[in-house]
Amino acid sequence: MSEKQNDVIYEDTLPGGTHWSMLVRKGTTLRLIDKEGGANVGMLFYNPMNKLERYNAPDTL
Repeated sequence: MSEKQNDVIYEDTLPGGTHWSMLVRKGTTLRLIDKEGGANVGMLFYNPMNKLERYNAPDTL
């Protein structure tokens, strides 16, 4: 793995109950870390060019 692939391009810390959104390009890794434990995350991922194309967790199981 090259060094460039490990570069962090964005980092943020969010308090509980916060909403957040960002355009994440294809091939980018999104890492969510619960620093204190006990977190619960709700997420919605979709293709901004085709809003009918979206991530559906049950389809991946």
